[in-house]
Amino acid sequence: MGFEIDDSKFAIHATVAPKHYNELYMSKDLPVNEPMTRWFGLALATCGGGIPITLSAGDYSDKKPVKDALKASGAGWTTALVTTLYNAHEGHQKKEPAYASAVGMAAMAALCLWRGFREDE
Repeated sequence: MGFEIDDSKFAIHATVAPKHYNELYMSKDLPVNEPMTRWFGLALATCGGGIPITLSAGDYSDKKPVKDALKASGAGWTTALVTTLYNAHEGHQKKEPAYASAVGMAAMAALCLWRGFREDE
């Protein structure tokens, strides 16, 4: 049994219950845009955290494409982190869930970038 980070539950929540998702994470001042929230859930499901973890744990003869994918994923997680913190600061997202999510995003960004830039022996 290996360690795994999986965004599927978060993605399913946004895709299946966009109104509840917005009530939980976003400020009451923002209108609910169900189609966009569902698209967000779909994007998260297809590009989420499981891919970088799977890539970093694999045994590949040519590591450059994997390392490049991890670097790109780390940049994506960093962008998500900055966006979440900005949205919390501006009042678009509720602060407590945003800050809790930001901790996980920072961890994923750091792990992906560390593994992508790490020199192999």
